[in-house]
Amino acid sequence: MLLNQKYKTLANVDNEYWDRLEVNHEKITEANNWERLHIDVFLEKLKPEEIIDIAKIMGIKTEKKDKGQLVKEIRVDTNVRYLAFLREFILRKKKAIIKYYNRIFARSKERYDSSAFVQLTHLFYAAPSYLFEVFVVHEWMLKGTDYLYNFDGKFTQGKLNDLAIEDTYHKALVNQLYQATGKEIEYRIVACCNLSDKEKIFLIHKLAKDSKKPDFDLPKRLKEVGKLLFSVNLDEKILHIKAKTEGEKRGIRNYIEGDIGASLREIKQQVYEEYDENKLEELFSLGNSVTGKEPEDFVINKIVFSNSLLSKSPQVIIQLPKSDIWPSVIDAVKLGVIKMDSLSNISQLSITTHNHTKSVRSIILDEANVMFKLDDSGLDEEVRQGFITKFRQKFGLPLNQPIKNKFEKGYADKIDYILRLDSKEQISSDLSDLLEELKRNNLIKEELIKLYKCSNYECGRVTKDKSDFDEGCKCGNTEYHTIENTELITDKKKITSLVEGVFDKYIAMKHECAAINSSTIKISGTQYNFKKFVYKKNPYQVLVSEKILSKKVIEAIERQLIPTIIIHFGVDKYNVNLTIPNTIQTLDFGIIYRYRDDNEKLEQILDEVVDNLMT
Repeated sequence: MLLNQKYKTLANVDNEYWDRLEVNHEKITEANNWERLHIDVFLEKLKPEEIIDIAKIMGIKTEKKDKGQLVKEIRVDTNVRYLAFLREFILRKKKAIIKYYNRIFARSKERYDSSAFVQLTHLFYAAPSYLFEVFVVHEWMLKGTDYLYNFDGKFTQGKLNDLAIEDTYHKALVNQLYQATGKEIEYRIVACCNLSDKEKIFLIHKLAKDSKKPDFDLPKRLKEVGKLLFSVNLDEKILHIKAKTEGEKRGIRNYIEGDIGASLREIKQQVYEEYDENKLEELFSLGNSVTGKEPEDFVINKIVFSNSLLSKSPQVIIQLPKSDIWPSVIDAVKLGVIKMDSLSNISQLSITTHNHTKSVRSIILDEANVMFKLDDSGLDEEVRQGFITKFRQKFGLPLNQPIKNKFEKGYADKIDYILRLDSKEQISSDLSDLLEELKRNNLIKEELIKLYKCSNYECGRVTKDKSDFDEGCKCGNTEYHTIENTELITDKKKITSLVEGVFDKYIAMKHECAAINSSTIKISGTQYNFKKFVYKKNPYQVLVSEKILSKKVIEAIERQLIPTIIIHFGVDKYNVNLTIPNTIQTLDFGIIYRYRDDNEKLEQILDEVVDNLMT
């Protein structure tokens, strides 16, 4: 049984649970005056809105009670010690917590946004097993992209579900890894993170070393482990492996092909950028093939645009089952319905050639790159190559390979991508200049953090306090190594100031437009600051947010009856527009930053946003 299946309620939580999460609970509870040090002082430092949220999560009534009263009630709760353990668990995992929380509670009215710690507490009380899924996301984010594969339709929903829960599937995978690595290394599937029904990440431990270690009380046997991961996405038909050795990659591949029965094809990792974005734009506006050679027997009978120039930027689908829709695409561009200003605008295509109709879907990759993935299930190699060749003739782009998004919105996407990262080590050389620019503009800063990690791979405990190893780690190991990590810290005040400055310029450009007093409102214990202005006698307000707002917050904003523009920065846009009503427009900070000094373009962009709110 995987760890994320084992601990479904608080009644299941025991010492082993915290051990598996690499939390040194013994050291916390064995310290002199530990409750004062690890609970009282911590609760005193929390903001009132965090205390209110934690009390609600713990089932404590909060009406007509101040922070002091609520702290007292939290303090006497039988499960209060868990807050001390959660406080240690959160170290270096805030981004993973926020990412996972937004997936689990994206559509829920009962969600909390006062801090990452509160979200972690909510996850723990909702189902302690969620923390193992957070742990998997954290490990996944630490490791870079290694190997990507397309797979065919034989990897079904039922097989993915079985792989997530069935012991027989786990044993088969472990056996394939054991065989592929020379029958010398033992493996164990530890946990699975369910990002959705169709997307899961698996964490596997391998036995790296089996030895005796000296301990203050008695020498202990330590089984040190290494970690490898892989993910399966059924929607995109992508297998993603993060492993150090060729044998481990081969073992997972052998399992998918042999036991699951799916065919795999490796995806090239070199980013393609040898294309002319202006010619690609002309293909949409004039119909000219990018290469100058129109492919024969190549009919595009459906295209899905992820957004449009219509009010609220809805998805647009142009489809004719048995006819080429490209003349309709050209008309849509001329009528101002769609605009080709980013590769990511193309969500999906349906193409017919060689008497086969197949879909091509776009996938957004790291660093805002895009890949157009062909569903090649059931195609022989000649027909498959025909799709690839003719697509390239038409669009000037490869299939099944990462492509640099050179369009203007691609630049903006890179800005927001950098603002989502929490470590400089995650920045590639292609983005280093952009990072330096953001630093010069004081929107982001670097901070060197020293951490100390237990050298026992099976334990792997990380702490900021070197003295934690003075008397040895909980696992009995006395050795540690130092990790220097350059953290990236975004400055919300500077980002907000830049956005407000941009809107001040916009207000000055427009007739019948004037700034009015800003306002602050409290929603669910959190303060939200709105910049306000009046245009043609109608009020508007602007909110800058570094997180996806809950449905409860959106509804509270809507009740103000003031059209609102929300500027998001550093947000994974997966769930941004799920709960946005017509009285609210969203805009990425990257767009604002990209055109902050281009008054003409800036006015055009903000005019579109305001016009959408007026209609």
